[in-house]
Amino acid sequence: MWHPTQIQGGVEIMRENDYVTRLESMHYYGFGLESMKESKVCTHCGKITKAKYLFCRECGKKLPNDSLYQKYKEKHLYCSKCETIVSDTTIYCPQCGHKINNKEE
Repeated sequence: MWHPTQIQGGVEIMRENDYVTRLESMHYYGFGLESMKESKVCTHCGKITKAKYLFCRECGKKLPNDSLYQKYKEKHLYCSKCETIVSDTTIYCPQCGHKINNKEE
């Protein structure tokens, strides 16, 4: 769990070197790539469940094979080296520095 290092105007600010801790916090609260990789959405009832399950625990219907991340990646541009999702105007990946080529993605 992350802890704020400063409070400015009532807003908690973290140091830049707390990047890993921020990712852990996002995962803890169900946000970010790791949470998306571990989740599936039932196409019948909309329930979010763990990607390891084959059937929805809410309605019993078969879950899709793809995780939420795989579905998201199909609709967005991403870095071919580290798989970070990037905007359509990105030239270099902000995570690994790899040149983004819209045509190869």
